[in-house]
Amino acid sequence: MKDIELGDYIKTKCAEYCEIPADQIALDAKIMGTYDLTSLDFLSLLSDVEEEYNIEIQDEEILEVESLADLITIIEGKIK
Repeated sequence: MKDIELGDYIKTKCAEYCEIPADQIALDAKIMGTYDLTSLDFLSLLSDVEEEYNIEIQDEEILEVESLADLITIIEGKIK
């Protein structure tokens, strides 16, 4: 999968939970606080990602995620 496609998928899923257009999502922005994303929304987003890419993101990895770019880095490491 190309990085752009993964980034677009993550932005689209985040936009769904934040109820804003995907083009307003910046991958390097802080997830919590920048967008109106609750911790439950974030966990749901992670669940969607795990299901879509057939991966499992560990709790320790989740704690390290501050931006969507961080999440993409974790996903890329698991799908390569």
